[in-house]
Amino acid sequence: MKVDAVILAGRYNTGKLQAASPARLEAMIEIVGRPMVDYVIEALVKSDVVGRIVLVGPGQELEPVLRPGVFAVEPVGDVLANLRRGMATAESEQVMVCTSDIPLLSPASIRDFLHRCRQTPGADFYMPVVSAHDAQEQYPEMKRTYGRIKEGRFTGGNIFLVSSRLPETVWKRAEEFVASRKSVFRLASLLGLSYILKLLVFRPSIPQLEARVEKLLGAKCRAVLTPYVELVVDCDKESDLEVVEKAIKSSR
Repeated sequence: MKVDAVILAGRYNTGKLQAASPARLEAMIEIVGRPMVDYVIEALVKSDVVGRIVLVGPGQELEPVLRPGVFAVEPVGDVLANLRRGMATAESEQVMVCTSDIPLLSPASIRDFLHRCRQTPGADFYMPVVSAHDAQEQYPEMKRTYGRIKEGRFTGGNIFLVSSRLPETVWKRAEEFVASRKSVFRLASLLGLSYILKLLVFRPSIPQLEARVEKLLGAKCRAVLTPYVELVVDCDKESDLEVVEKAIKSSR
């Protein structure tokens, strides 16, 4: 059964990538002659497990990458508001959500991620995680942030499988978490000081982290271990673009 997909593509190019491209949107920054988001769209289409694809971003700016089955809806606010806007158009029970800055995404990685998610049904939210060993072995020049837990060092991906029927309480808790992410004190109040100490001292396991997130958001969450490093290779800065461009050229 196919799932619909939402691509968050509304971020304007005013950050670290501004010096690398004159494109107004980060999604439309060209890599080897194609907009970055076009690689993401192509991978989703060729995976054969994705139905409708909705880009959340300025339609006029994204018009060059639209095609049959690929639509654009206008953004309405912050990331969560835009995500809800895109997911509101979904016709499937689950939605594949991804950012526009993962141009190494492949059809095989998408199929594998969805397969792994369906092996553990019943969750509201699935996120891929890749080991530091795999990431550094395949892309040693790529700088990533890794979290150290009981099972080892991992980094999270930029593609997710989300239930299209999340209750309003989950969205409200997610909004609180996002609003608190830059304040140590507010974040501590949400997570709990005792839990933060456990993170620093005891290194919880993946199941323990999943249970904590479920308690925090009121939604069942699962971390999905995957060997497909392209799920976590995003373009946040010029050096990332250089790594991705080199990888795309070498694959031809």
